[in-house]
Formats: sequence, structure tokens, C-alpha cells
Amino acid sequence: LEMSMSIRVMTHNLWCHYLTLKPSPDKESRMKEFIKHISSYDVLILQELFISQCGWLVWDSAKKIVVEGAAEKGISHLFDSDPPPYFGMNSGLMIIILSRFEGNKIMEMSWSPFSDPGVRKGFLHAEIFVPLSDGSCKQKIQVYSVHLDAHFAQLRVVQLQALIDHIKQFEGGQNSDPVIVAGDFNISFGQEQTKLFEEFESIGFRDVFDNNPVTHRR
Repeated sequence: LEMSMSIRVMTHNLWCHYLTLKPSPDKESRMKEFIKHISSYDVLILQELFISQCGWLVWDSAKKIVVEGAAEKGISHLFDSDPPPYFGMNSGLMIIILSRFEGNKIMEMSWSPFSDPGVRKGFLHAEIFVPLSDGSCKQKIQVYSVHLDAHFAQLRVVQLQALIDHIKQFEGGQNSDPVIVAGDFNISFGQEQTKLFEEFESIGFRDVFDNNPVTHRR
């Protein structure tokens, strides 16, 4: 008897900067609007939900709105980024899952400090356990929230390879868990996009957006 499993996943760059020359506007109101649209999802894979710190001062109002709002809708298990340094921002990465799911944070990796200085971009890796249709057991799924460098393709190549190396190492041996990788790759459309897809396809991934049009270009 083959059991089935279905989950709905949302990934979103929430653009909540604080310590930048141009802090992102309307953070609190945008997060309140975002929360209105998450009820039908099981897993939220988020980027740029930053906490910023300057000495004893901490800015985290946008994150609080999202975490508390998600919990009210039953999406309450949080896998969070490491705290920010004494001055600066954390990676802004987060994975939140339904309260009926279980899971663990595996690790977080930050890229070189030369990549987007002041913003500790990288990837966050968690594993979640999703009940199968008959409720008798649970399927383990590896989930990654990723944020690559916004400025230099050469750095994105190095970062992508570090991510792929980690996935290969973690998924090596007899481990055959399903894997979801989502986030803000900051890729240029064209050759860089093709190369990205080729790299992931080489280790068994497929692009779930391949039939969907681009909605925004910078």
C-alpha cells in the first residue's frame, strides 16, 4: 500500500532591513498584510526578516509581527537564524512550520563577510516530519532557506557550490529524504539562471516554477 503526502510551501523575501542607507519602508504594515495570506500554507521559507542590533538597541518589530501572526494561524514551530552580532544584522533567514508537524534545526551557514557586508546571508537548514495520509508514520523532509549575494555573480557561484556540497554530504550514504531548496538566489536571467538550474538538476532537483512566468525583474 503506497501512502501519500501533501504539503503547501510558501517562500518569500520579506525585505525588512534596518541598518542600511535606505531602510525598507512600511515594514510593520507590510508584515501585517503578509500574515493575512499564509493560512493555507504548511511551511513558510522566509528571507530578509532581519533582527538588527546596535549595542543595547535591538530592532525586531517586523519579525515579532510575523512570528506571532503565524502562531495564531497554527504555523508555530520556528527554526530561526542565529542572533545578530553586537552591531549589525543577523541572516534574516527563517523556516516556520505547522504546529502538527515536528522538526529540528540542523545548521545555519553564513557566507564570507565580504559578501553583502553587514548582512549575514547564507542558508538555514531544518528537517521536518510530515504525517502521511493514513497517520501511521511521518515522512522526513530536508528544508533549506537560501539567500545568495546580491551584487556579484562570482560570489554566487561560490556560495551555490557550498550549498550543493552541504546537500551532497548530508544526503550521502543511505539517506534518501525529499529535499526542498527555496529562497532568494539573486540570479540574473539568462546564462546564470541556466547554470543554476543545471547545477541543481545534476544532483536530482527539479525547478517547480519552470512553467510560471517571471513576475518581477530589477
